Amino acid sequence: MLGARLRARQDVECWKANLAAGRTYARDERRLHRWNCATLGTVDDRLAQFEEVLKDTGGRVDWTSLPELHSADELRRRGVQTQRCATCGPDPL
Repeated sequence: MLGARLRARQDVECWKANLAAGRTYARDERRLHRWNCATLGTVDDRLAQFEEVLKDTGGRVDWTSLPELHSADELRRRGVQTQRCATCGPDPL
């Protein structure tokens, strides 16, 4: 349980640091989103939900990593062609 909780908190801290550094595009396994897309939920909400599931399952759950955050420049340099989210419609790169 401690390992999953530690991974979750480290993931959230990394997300917040990346956001502060100007990485405002979130990329999951299927789509590119704005960091604050409603379909992603907030990191604080995800962490709170995870804590609830930990309690409910007696610690038998693992943390699902947050989407990667990238800057527009990073995505352009890499030539990323990920499909854009229809909900938040991030600006074209």
